[in-house]
Amino acid sequence: MNLPRVQYITHPEEDFSNLSWLDNLAEGGVKWVQLRIKEADLAEFHPNLHFKATLIEIADLIREKTKELSMILTINDHPEIARLSNADGCHIGMEDSKESSDLVDFEIVGGTAHDLNEIDSYSFDMVTYFGVGPYKTTSTKRKIKSVLGIQGYQDLISELKIKNKLKPIFAIGGIEEKDIEGIMKTGVHGIAVSGLLHNNNFDSELIKRVVQKTNNYARSV
Repeated sequence: MNLPRVQYITHPEEDFSNLSWLDNLAEGGVKWVQLRIKEADLAEFHPNLHFKATLIEIADLIREKTKELSMILTINDHPEIARLSNADGCHIGMEDSKESSDLVDFEIVGGTAHDLNEIDSYSFDMVTYFGVGPYKTTSTKRKIKSVLGIQGYQDLISELKIKNKLKPIFAIGGIEEKDIEGIMKTGVHGIAVSGLLHNNNFDSELIKRVVQKTNNYARSV
């Protein structure tokens, strides 16, 4: 599958009661949304809501809207909810189940990793792409590993090429507009962003610039 190069990951403080931000993303050229809601974040901002019931409800709303906008939808951590909502795929982390039987039906399966060892812990054929980071520190992650920076991505791409294990790599973690050129020139497939767009109120011109720069500076590896 030809994956878009920009993935938007929902922010811990996302407004799911008004989905106009999805319209802004689509208008700016973002074609992929990952629904990421952590139980701890929901408890902090909406302590009276039941986590699983709320996630299912939001997933259904986002799926309906993304279909209307011809956007890809993947869901973080919960393959069963991705399946119930007819999402295009799911994204799993190091602590999640990597059983092929849980993931076999999905067109897209993403895996979170920090380095080559963590990438190797996944069944290579099962995973469509890897979200690798953090590029630098970010407020949307509660547990932060050492930052990779430009050199980290360059080294990882080189190692994957040597091992003949190239898969699309998405840089993630604290990425700002000014970072895009350098990141994309390392050979990663794309970027995953959250705060960059959310904290700027989904400014349409910013979204367009992010998508344009990500595509313009992409290079084949």
